[in-house]
Amino acid sequence: MKRDPIVMVVAAILLVGLGFVGGMQVQKSLGSKTASTTAATSGGYGPGGSGGGFRHGGGTFGTVSSINGTTSMVVANSRTGANVTVSLSGNPTVTDGTGATSSISAIATGDTVIVMGSTGSDGTVTATSIRLNPTFGGGAPGGGSSSTDSSGTVTQ
Repeated sequence: MKRDPIVMVVAAILLVGLGFVGGMQVQKSLGSKTASTTAATSGGYGPGGSGGGFRHGGGTFGTVSSINGTTSMVVANSRTGANVTVSLSGNPTVTDGTGATSSISAIATGDTVIVMGSTGSDGTVTATSIRLNPTFGGGAPGGGSSSTDSSGTVTQ
């Protein structure tokens, strides 16, 4: 008994379509949050995330656009472009790109910073730690650096 291949294809498409519609109905009935909604309500990435910042706490990442001595600085957030005021009043720990201890006085306009701390209701981040001019490693597996020579050979 041979089955018509066209009937088999139509049946397969019908089953896939029913599975897709069924999955949509289950998701609707369970109610779901999108990643950006979840992040926004928990202070992380996504629209409305506090301080333009980080999951499970406040912070920001970007370029220092101005600094007021040892009391505050303004950081242009790299993700949103918004200016974020950073309070330095809590005497945050400052490390350089290699992880060595540094100081607030080493921070200058134009520096790249990663700021961790708490975000107030006005959006100001009170810094607890600042990473100054962080390095992000190369593109090779494990974060090491790599290069490609003229023959296309990758070296690490």
